[in-house]
Amino acid sequence: MNINMINKLNKLLVTSYIIIGLVTSKIANAALLDNIKNKTIQTGREAGFDVKRDLRESIALIINGLLGFLGMLFTVLIIYAGWQWMTAGGNEEQVNKAKKTITNSTIGLLIVIVAYALSVWIFNVIEKSVGTGSPSQATTP
Repeated sequence: MNINMINKLNKLLVTSYIIIGLVTSKIANAALLDNIKNKTIQTGREAGFDVKRDLRESIALIINGLLGFLGMLFTVLIIYAGWQWMTAGGNEEQVNKAKKTITNSTIGLLIVIVAYALSVWIFNVIEKSVGTGSPSQATTP
């Protein structure tokens, strides 16, 4: 055999190894992704989460999560300002800064509570006016 023939054979072998590797990795990745998806859905159901949600429920969850985070943030700011005040040691500037932080954080927390109440009310009104959209929960007159 001459060198050109051996080089062509080597190129053919390398190319076929690459193609076989790509095909098998694609099949393995598809199986792996399906397995991960099924495990995620199963774990979500076991944890009590409804995997199938409509757009309104998803938006409500996002808004409630964001408001919950903001409420927690303002609560932590109030606690931090209280700690600053207690450790001020008579420093009026630090006491005034802590009082201002407590006042602003309390106002922010009240705004978050009102926003949460409004979002719950709005989503309840939307749900009553539009309905759930689920045929299993539909009522006949």
